[in-house]
Amino acid sequence: MLRMSVTPATLKPVEDAAVRLHGCDVPAINRLYSSEGGPASYSASHVEDGVYFGVMMDGSLVSIAGTHVVSPMEGVAVVGNVFTHPRYRGLGLATIATSAVTGDLLEHCPLVVLTVEVGNDPAVRIYERLGYETHCKLHETPLIRKEPFGLLSLARRLIAGRRGRAEGKEVVLL
Repeated sequence: MLRMSVTPATLKPVEDAAVRLHGCDVPAINRLYSSEGGPASYSASHVEDGVYFGVMMDGSLVSIAGTHVVSPMEGVAVVGNVFTHPRYRGLGLATIATSAVTGDLLEHCPLVVLTVEVGNDPAVRIYERLGYETHCKLHETPLIRKEPFGLLSLARRLIAGRRGRAEGKEVVLL
């Protein structure tokens, strides 16, 4: 994964027609996200609590970009959920939607970031065209406990509990 970021100084916005999406647009949003067969279960609060923009063609929502996190108090936002219907890919629509979301976010958050798969070259090109810069590579992996039956963990908790009781502290085992 690549971590990319953009600031007001580096943003190169695309001026084109994107519309702000709201909770009432959830049926169209879920139809779009499920267009490749996967489930989509966005609620109105997902959209209202974040920032989502979309591109309409032929009366339908065909491209969308949104957010994972928006924190004006911390001055950071995370762009995500960028998707274009398979029939409309290659037309620059994701660039339009992502540009609109990024521009809106930068009005309240001086730092906007996103994460993208290393091999997703079309997406990386879109983000670079908008002024995003790569800052680092991230490695995501599941954490798997290797100890048999969690015995080592249990032993550590019991020892810590005994030590706590010896010091006169209340011990709660979960």
